[in-house]
Amino acid sequence: MAVTFHSDGRIMHGGINVAPKPMIDTYHINSQLNSAQTPVTAWSRLTSSGFLNTGAFNDGMSLSSGVFTFPTTGRYLIIWTIGFYFTGNDAGAGFNLQTCTDGSTFSSITNLDAGDGGGHHDVCAHQFVVTISDTSNQKVRFASASMSASYIKGGSSQSYGSCTFIRLSDS
Repeated sequence: MAVTFHSDGRIMHGGINVAPKPMIDTYHINSQLNSAQTPVTAWSRLTSSGFLNTGAFNDGMSLSSGVFTFPTTGRYLIIWTIGFYFTGNDAGAGFNLQTCTDGSTFSSITNLDAGDGGGHHDVCAHQFVVTISDTSNQKVRFASASMSASYIKGGSSQSYGSCTFIRLSDS
């Protein structure tokens, strides 16, 4: 099989682009969430200085009212971590990734729950790979659940919870 170099940067081998355009983008929870929220809307792009990510690398994600839209088709790794603080006994504070294929009807594809007694911290982390073939209709968002005696940590001085999108391949 031949390797073909294209002027737009693609390097094709066996019909597969072995050098897809990378994309990395990170958002963090910018304020404390005291109740369940669908979708979670307290996101802002991470723009810290120093060695931290300073915004999107290449074409980043779009965010509108808690819904993330992908910049181009391809496979993406989504990684998220959320910090909880339990003020009392809460057996099932949750934070879930939701997807849609029609632009508006979302359903949960993960189920992350944490539970604890009062005065304790907990963290949930997960990752998921999605294949995006229609950027107009395939979107993701996050939903928090329960939170009867807990809250999701957030703020602007530190990243207490975040989500990172990494484009892995063209398809």
